[in-house]
Amino acid sequence: MRYVRAVWRGLALFAIGPLKPVFAVGSLLGIAALPWLIEFPRPLMGLARRLAGEWSGVPIPVPYQPKPPPPTPGPDGLYRSADGRTLYKTAAGPAFGRYYTWVMSDLATWRDLGWLVLDPVIGGAIAVLPAALIAFGVTGPLLLRTNVFIGLVSIAVGVLIAPWMLRLHGLWTRALLSPASAAAIVRARAFGWWFANGQIANSRCFAIGVQSSW
Repeated sequence: MRYVRAVWRGLALFAIGPLKPVFAVGSLLGIAALPWLIEFPRPLMGLARRLAGEWSGVPIPVPYQPKPPPPTPGPDGLYRSADGRTLYKTAAGPAFGRYYTWVMSDLATWRDLGWLVLDPVIGGAIAVLPAALIAFGVTGPLLLRTNVFIGLVSIAVGVLIAPWMLRLHGLWTRALLSPASAAAIVRARAFGWWFANGQIANSRCFAIGVQSSW
């Protein structure tokens, strides 16, 4: 029963693969223009982490950094950017800057994107291999006129390796969706700070009408 269940679980993991490129496009749009879209696929990654723990026996902690607190006005009633060089009449501008810096400097954002792009191919192949071997063993002698013995061996191999492939899928998922090392997080924060506080972030604040001149 354990082996058969592993085959079906692998098929289920493979079946959600086509959703991932769609979420990857959403994340890319978030990086380019709408940072709120970056968080949109995170429930899917949360499901992948949960299934890796429950089905594959590979627990994966949640890696995301905590959200920044909302901006507060200074004694003069104005809001300041994170570097203190830009003043705002409303909280919208600095809130956008904080949010954008948060998502761009969180290494989990980029690891999630890598998983969304790579998992349909690598993770999908790992998950579906047992079912594919079984399908070949059943249909091969009927449609391809392969040897019946080869078909039976293919079915047996597919069933026997199913739990191991499910475990391997969990390890693959953990490789990308687990928390990064402390050094990598520091480097990602430095990059995110530079990226989000450069000309691109400033031009976006201006374009959406939230930046005010002093």
